[in-house]
Amino acid sequence: MKVPAMRRAVSILYLTVLALLCGCSDDDDEPESPGAIDAGQTLLDAGFAQGEGGSTSLDDAGPGATLGPLRYALVTQVFGASDQTSYLRLHEGSLFGGSLATSGGIERAGRALVVAGVTPGSVYYAGDKLPKVDRYDVRNAQLASGESVSFAGVGVAGISEYAGQFVMLSPTKALYFDSRTLKVLVWNPETMTLTKSIDVSALSLASYTPTFSTVTARRGNKVFMPVGYRTPSAVPSVTAVVVIDTESDTAKIVKDERCGYVRDAVEADDGMWYLATEAFASALHYLNTAAAPAPCLLRFDFAQERYDPGFAIDLNALAAGRTVGSLVKLPNGKVYTRVLDETKLGQLEMPSGRGVASAVAWGWAELTLGNAPTLTDVPGAYLMGGSLIPLPLGDQLVIPAFSGDLAKTTLCDMSSGPTCDVRAEVPGLVFSIARLH
Repeated sequence: MKVPAMRRAVSILYLTVLALLCGCSDDDDEPESPGAIDAGQTLLDAGFAQGEGGSTSLDDAGPGATLGPLRYALVTQVFGASDQTSYLRLHEGSLFGGSLATSGGIERAGRALVVAGVTPGSVYYAGDKLPKVDRYDVRNAQLASGESVSFAGVGVAGISEYAGQFVMLSPTKALYFDSRTLKVLVWNPETMTLTKSIDVSALSLASYTPTFSTVTARRGNKVFMPVGYRTPSAVPSVTAVVVIDTESDTAKIVKDERCGYVRDAVEADDGMWYLATEAFASALHYLNTAAAPAPCLLRFDFAQERYDPGFAIDLNALAAGRTVGSLVKLPNGKVYTRVLDETKLGQLEMPSGRGVASAVAWGWAELTLGNAPTLTDVPGAYLMGGSLIPLPLGDQLVIPAFSGDLAKTTLCDMSSGPTCDVRAEVPGLVFSIARLH
């Protein structure tokens, strides 16, 4: 066991609710969560009219219509005494220049997510209690309930992962990557019908749970999805990429065994895909070097559909021995990773990979990519948890951070850098936001 000099105090209560946050219908499936945020920031109040039946009022529009002001759909998850409830809400205008909803919305039990369709004016709503996706269309000044598609027939019990696991290819074709059944579902967002189920059970690894990433890449008719493996307390030295051919609806699995949980990915100017160990596995390695391999950076060649066999970078060594994890590319064109600041840690009452990964103790460093990557700390960058859920919204990139009691979410606009100077707070937990056009 590695014993660092300093560790941040994390209360048993916080770790308990954090476990609730990360828990899903599958006991071993623990989605990553951003770390807690500091208290004392200003909450934005409610600003929405409600239509009949709980739908949210909007200007007149219909599916496929040209919309005027920017409109966003976001899902907030609220914890009750013994349950969780999600609400689909709409917001018009800048997320950061007005009020965000604090009540009302379209209710769904448990944890839910929303994604935007290719056709303007439609969003897709799904959650962990039902095996279906519901479409909502902007009609007659309201977000009206549309058709639904069920995935129950192929073994899906609920949908509780990341919005990034939905890939909207066209108005009539979309993919959903399901890690519990190890299937990629091909469905039609227009007719709301299931077209095909692609078997990716070759991803299975004894004793470990495969988890899909929050991001994908597209090259022509190919979709590339990173995959990591873990248990709540261990990560193997295995990682993978699923390649979906969207013309033939077939899958190819590409594995690598040089390091583990390499599931954060960015596309670089050299045309290659760079993938880094996510902060959860970095935190496990920090606590116990035998629990997870050292964090690393790999490179994937889209054209050859393989990992570069001559490229593997020890990220901790690149940071002079500090703990490094996660990877994101901001709209400013720069790539950043997270660096654990041990001086922000105290004594953990319940040390765990998730606890360390979610602690407000991770700074930012700019990572230059290529044959010889370099790492440069960003002084004064916004301190938050190491795990990231990037939410791309056109020319904006929003990254959510949660309060210690999980009662509110800070939405950070990190389009120009990791400062969170432009922010908004929303009661409840926000894991997904969809821009309607």
